[in-house]
Amino acid sequence: MLSRLIPYRTYSTTFAAVSQISHFSRLGQIRLARKIFDDLQDKTVTSWNAIMAGYFQNKRPREARKLFDKMPETNTISWNGLISEGLIEEAELLFWRMPERNVISWTVMLDGLIEDGLVDEARQLFDMMPVKDVVASTKMIDGLCSEG
Repeated sequence: MLSRLIPYRTYSTTFAAVSQISHFSRLGQIRLARKIFDDLQDKTVTSWNAIMAGYFQNKRPREARKLFDKMPETNTISWNGLISEGLIEEAELLFWRMPERNVISWTVMLDGLIEDGLVDEARQLFDMMPVKDVVASTKMIDGLCSEG
């Protein structure tokens, strides 16, 4: 219904299109968000990440994963999004396949392990982290405390 109320338009900038993709995804209008993405002439990694995030927001992880597999270029945001939404086994495989990991990547993986009750594995990962920030350290402490 909402898509009939919004006139078709060509977005002059990728920024405007990404903004609309995110907006309609938050409203649960993932089909409209996808149409905007599909009509976008100059797709950037940011626009790909926006529609992938939209699929996750709308509880459609399979579509997000298919989209990820088609992405011509990824960045740590793409990988982190997929890892944070995946099953822990798949998330671990993806994590180790990442071409580059940043502190957010490590923390997302750490959090996933702790959430699944794999505190020992989380501790091993934490010990391997090249850079530990306050967020990762707090998550690790919380995980250890919850284990007892």
